[in-house]
Amino acid sequence: MVHTGGVDIEISGDVIRLGQLLKFSNLVTDGGEAKALIADGAVRVDGETETRRGRQLGIGSRVEIDLPEGRQELRVVHGEPDSGDHSAVRDRLSVKGLPVHWR
Repeated sequence: MVHTGGVDIEISGDVIRLGQLLKFSNLVTDGGEAKALIADGAVRVDGETETRRGRQLGIGSRVEIDLPEGRQELRVVHGEPDSGDHSAVRDRLSVKGLPVHWR
């Protein structure tokens, strides 16, 4: 399996739910895809297989996802406080190497 490297995901609060993280990082398009990926055992949080889409992830959490194109690692890091301008979050995520598609 190819390891595609790690990506820092900045969040403005203290926690983010696992399903949200997978969507924000553009690894899935919706909650249903996140649920299926997690149910398949393809997602690990801090080295342990995770089965809960609603799992809260704090700053410093590491998430590994086994995808057909290789393993992707996400790291939750502290970002700037949320000003309500979500374009700033979108720009930070895309700068970190992942294209982001917001609906």
